[in-house]
Amino acid sequence: RRLLVGIVLGESSGLDPELRDAFQASGLTHLLAVSGQNIAIVAFGVVLAARILGFSRLVGEALAILVVLAYALAVGWQPSVVRAAVAGVLASLAWIVARPRDRWHALAVGALILLAWMPRSALEPGFQLSFAAVAAIFLVLPRMSGVADAYPVPRGLWDVLVVAVACGLVTAPIVWLHFGRVAVWTVPAN
Repeated sequence: RRLLVGIVLGESSGLDPELRDAFQASGLTHLLAVSGQNIAIVAFGVVLAARILGFSRLVGEALAILVVLAYALAVGWQPSVVRAAVAGVLASLAWIVARPRDRWHALAVGALILLAWMPRSALEPGFQLSFAAVAAIFLVLPRMSGVADAYPVPRGLWDVLVVAVACGLVTAPIVWLHFGRVAVWTVPAN
């Protein structure tokens, strides 16, 4: 139950210290932080529930914005939450106003909002890791997606591997700088 609360709400203080240390040693501590995955699940779930209940997509997207903001308030304004909430809200707004979605714009707006609100967050590992990992995904995944055709690897598995390697390589120097070590099994564990 405490692990589920850690994954869903980012609240890891109730975890057994030994389990928390195991997450840190394996390079999987980010699973105990609210991130884009959490926000995407919440937003998608709201839009899907609205559609199932017979509401229009417009109502679903508007509700998604409200629920994402409420979720972000409930879990706290950590860098990964602000970045993901801003991206989620901008994605829904883009659909509502029929504008193309621009992931780099969402990332930049998230950074600007967070830095305007808490300028010191730029020095925190969470801010640096969150934005570096997302930028790595944005840069590497599109460039590597066609490579999967040359190997007998399912596209979904390929994308997961590319994301894990890109994030692992880009965040390793930041992890080493702040924590003095990088687990070599972080990429396979992710």
